[in-house]
Amino acid sequence: VFFYYLDMDWGEVAEKPLKKKARKAVVGFELLPGAYRPQLVDVQNLLLRVFTSEYGENPKWACVRGMNNVRSAVVFLLPCLDTEVLRANREATPNMTRLMTSAGARRMRSAGEIEWFADKKESSVGNRALRILLSAKAKPAVSWRKSSVTASQSPAPTRPPLKVYLASADERARSGYPTQSEAGPGWVYTSTATSEDPTQRLDEVNAATPGLDPDRSNLFGLDCEMVTTASGPALVRISLVDVDGAVVLDQLVRPEEEITDYLTEFTGVTADSLKGVETSLADVQTRLLQIVSKDSILVGHSLENDLIAMKLVHERVIDTVLLYPHPRGWPVRNGLKGLSGNYLKRKLERKNGHDSVEDARTAMDLALLKFEKGPGFGTTAGESVPLGRLLRSAGTCLSVTDRAAPECHVRMSWCLEDCRVEAASTKCVGETVAKETTDGTRTGSVTTSPREVHFVVCRELEDRVQDATGEDLPLCLARVDQQVCQVLSGLSEKDLFVFLTGFGVDRKSQNGVDKGTSRPEIGLETGGITGAFGVFTIGGPGAACQPVETGRQPVVVSAPPPQRELVTYDV
Repeated sequence: VFFYYLDMDWGEVAEKPLKKKARKAVVGFELLPGAYRPQLVDVQNLLLRVFTSEYGENPKWACVRGMNNVRSAVVFLLPCLDTEVLRANREATPNMTRLMTSAGARRMRSAGEIEWFADKKESSVGNRALRILLSAKAKPAVSWRKSSVTASQSPAPTRPPLKVYLASADERARSGYPTQSEAGPGWVYTSTATSEDPTQRLDEVNAATPGLDPDRSNLFGLDCEMVTTASGPALVRISLVDVDGAVVLDQLVRPEEEITDYLTEFTGVTADSLKGVETSLADVQTRLLQIVSKDSILVGHSLENDLIAMKLVHERVIDTVLLYPHPRGWPVRNGLKGLSGNYLKRKLERKNGHDSVEDARTAMDLALLKFEKGPGFGTTAGESVPLGRLLRSAGTCLSVTDRAAPECHVRMSWCLEDCRVEAASTKCVGETVAKETTDGTRTGSVTTSPREVHFVVCRELEDRVQDATGEDLPLCLARVDQQVCQVLSGLSEKDLFVFLTGFGVDRKSQNGVDKGTSRPEIGLETGGITGAFGVFTIGGPGAACQPVETGRQPVVVSAPPPQRELVTYDV
């Protein structure tokens, strides 16, 4: 027997590193089973979750695999289209029909989300949906680290000055407050001093009570009522109260133009109420400038409407809409009646319409309650910020392709912050997006980034609805279908594609369907949404438009019509 001895220092033997197989970057998107119907805010949350690490939550209605590998997302907005119109025009829309019947299709509920903008006289449905998507909600960071300072050692809390509650320039721009650059003939501006001082009594009270904020004497509660004329809303009543609720000014106003609708159920004003009233808007402006100065603080609910009605430019405002944001974030707003009941435990009686004096006092009381409780009181949601700002913080670019870009940019300047806007023609929308997604590089006002979120607003159907002499519906749909095909052809396996329709526009309830044909028409009448749907899928050759397996009913077409959800808002 031979034994071989190998003299070796085993400690010097180096372990050979194992070679790991490189994993292929796979991106996948799957809708989870269930009856949940996403909203536009859910689409926004999905984009934040995929393209940022700080904002957005994991969607409970969908599963995204390899979200860090998603290169870009294209959100195609097509207002005024529902499933019934699409089903009746299958031959003209092969691509959109395959999308509607694909596994990534899901019925949407977006009617209630844009209802608020109807009060803002925003006629474009596409603009309403775009505002929702571009107005993000940034939740504040929460620290779970326990403080080493005990309650007995912590200093007594101090109340912040009233000026911290003033609406910032960013918030005023977001809400549509008037500015001097936008004001025209007949507008007035508050000066630095007033000719009389009705708050002298309040100054004496503040002097006798040290510790009160000096701005307290500058507070005025304001509320206005408006009627409808041929040119639009017009001021009919103005009410101004001081910090104690005492009436400083309460005046009926006769509009210059003939009143077409008194809106008595809201204003409480009738034709008999204005008998003998000769006060004009100019008279009210003169009287108001004698009371309110540039240092005054106007308190109210949705004050931008009151300032526009008075044709007054004033910067120091405290808006209860901003003090008590809606849990769903901007642009959804809490109504004054709901805020009064929830926080003041006081019910506003409105059987005979709104009382502007009562509303002004309610807004003042809500503001005083906020001052007493602190800035965190009544705040259940994160701050509303432009979507582009959040995406930019994560190194992602945001762009919008819309032929109405110049008009859109003026009306939604706040929403389009850090966003590149392209005024592409309607016929070139598909080619533009397909070219950009293929190139993989972006140039423009925002920083070049390998990741991008791109919104495409297709206004073909919306234009046809608003134009009574528009082209034939199948021809219009066929052109839109070709644009969708061009966008899909430019997507890769790392691109997310979102196709959204509807947005609260319903088919005509009576004359919407031509009984002589099987093709339904579409209209802008309000009513229950009949079939808004969305498609969520990953791009790539043939992946976007794969039909569902044989025997399976399409999720969108077979689902029952959803109940309409409205955002309550007290006007």
